[in-house]
This record gives sequence, C-alpha cells and structure tokens, in this order.
Amino acid sequence: MEFEQVKISHFNGLNLGVILVLFILLLIVVRIFPGPSEASDGNISVLASIGFDIDNSSNIPLTRTFIYGDFEQPYPSANLPSGGSNRFELKIEVFTVTAGVIVYSSPGIEVSFTPYNSAWPTFRTPDINNIKTTGPIKAEKASNTRLVISNLSL
Repeated sequence: MEFEQVKISHFNGLNLGVILVLFILLLIVVRIFPGPSEASDGNISVLASIGFDIDNSSNIPLTRTFIYGDFEQPYPSANLPSGGSNRFELKIEVFTVTAGVIVYSSPGIEVSFTPYNSAWPTFRTPDINNIKTTGPIKAEKASNTRLVISNLSL
C-alpha cells in the first residue's frame, strides 16, 4: 500500500518570514505615531521638535516680552544677555505647518520674528520669517534655524 502525503496549506517558511517582518514594522509604526486618543487635540502627531537658536551679538541685553505658538515647554530664560543665546524647540506635526512668534525688547528696542516648520513635503523644513526690528539693532538669519541679533552699524 502506498501512502501519499497531503498538503493542507501552501504556507511555507518564506511566507512566515515576510509576515513576521511586516508585523514588526507594524509595531514600530504604532509606537512612533500615537493614536487619536493619545494626542492632545485629536490630531495624529509625531513626538518631535526642531531647535531654533537666537544669538545676541549686540551690546544690549534683551528680555523676551512675548511668546506664542507651537513651542515646547519649558521655554528658555526670558533674559537674553549681551553675548548670550537662547534655544527654542518648535513642535513638529506630520503634514502640518507649526509656527510661533517671539518678541524681545529693551527700552527703545524691539526684535520680533516667526520661527516655523512645514512638515510637508519633507518632515523638517524650518525657517525664520517676519523678522522686524526697531531701534539701533538688526536681526539677520545666519541659517534657517539661527537668528543673530547685532548692533546696527552706522
């Protein structure tokens, strides 16, 4: 009598490996992207930020008088001494523009600017916009994430 082995399934080791890899990738994605119930306002977001450096190369100490927007807390010190610098962390959300407004001042002087990040088409597309100054001071972008405040040359 001859016996013939019957295949019940076409499931082999290679397919098991592919399924295992896909399952691990799914676990990684679930850990990176919190569900809607975990996000603070119902938006799906990535837990990330991008830093913006503000350097005071002037001889005038400045004080932060206004801050608003998508910044991580705690904020750096409100004081920006001559020769000092502050770093602000702006939150990043997938497919969203995040921004904020920062104002530094001293008697007769004001510096305002808007750090922002567009998370589309790439995840990190930072820049500093709307740079405005009053008084004997100037502010210039040294890079997309660095603003340098200095004395106005006459």
